[in-house]
Amino acid sequence: MNLIQVLRNECVEANADCTTKEDVLGTITRLAKQSPILENINEAVLLKGLIDREELSTTGFGNGIAIPHCRLDGVKDFVVGIVSVPNGIDFAAMDGEVVKLFVFIIAPSSSSNVHIKILSAIS
Repeated sequence: MNLIQVLRNECVEANADCTTKEDVLGTITRLAKQSPILENINEAVLLKGLIDREELSTTGFGNGIAIPHCRLDGVKDFVVGIVSVPNGIDFAAMDGEVVKLFVFIIAPSSSSNVHIKILSAIS
């Protein structure tokens, strides 16, 4: 899996001014909505998908990296983006450290195999 092929330029933000988990998920939602792929997806639905996934278990894997992701009905293709938060935030990462780099995935609900390949490539 070549991540450059699925990374959306409009979904990249360096030095985001986020101080909480909610701030980051809101920033991810805003960035993801900039992709034409998600033009028919309601912003509240997108945010809820990300929050619901975090409630299952953290996507903060450690070493300052988290991979927030969700699968949604109505999404036709993958939206992958990156957000950096220089000071880091508490994202309940598995190693207890702050997270500074967020690589997010918004995926079609019907493409679990590709979703897993993208997750594997990122991690």
